[in-house]
Amino acid sequence: MNDSELLKKIVTAQARYGEILLQLSETLSTIQQQSQSEESRQREVLLDLLEVYDSLRYSVEALVSYRPVDKLFRHSRTEDVEFIKRIKQGQQISLRHIQRMLDRYQLKPVLTEKQRFNPETMVAVSIENNPKESDGMVLFEMRPGFYWRDTILRRAEVSVNRHQDV
Repeated sequence: MNDSELLKKIVTAQARYGEILLQLSETLSTIQQQSQSEESRQREVLLDLLEVYDSLRYSVEALVSYRPVDKLFRHSRTEDVEFIKRIKQGQQISLRHIQRMLDRYQLKPVLTEKQRFNPETMVAVSIENNPKESDGMVLFEMRPGFYWRDTILRRAEVSVNRHQDV
């Protein structure tokens, strides 16, 4: 093989190599776009799951604190109490099932109790003045926040302590 044939083969191979790299780059770009789109869909589904979790959690909290009104339900008090008890048990079972789903999908709660307010992981939905607590401390959580894959999926909604300016 002479030098010109060898040079021609090298140029052809380099051109083919360039085409392969371009195709690979386009394929990787497509995969990345599909992956981002899939992750976006997963985030939407997980946020919907959190909405169900919130509703069920609030429902269980209401059922746990339920006390029948004697005057209104005197004639059916025993049956009503048993009915509410069974609803509460069913709701608690459903809530535990959803909590296991959150664990399976690697959703971790944002810690807010006895924490300083962090705007990256929390949203202050109310401000209160409690002189017994430090300025900027979370007083209570209204709605939990969650991490997913080490990034914030939903920020916690909290009440924050703020001392009055003197």
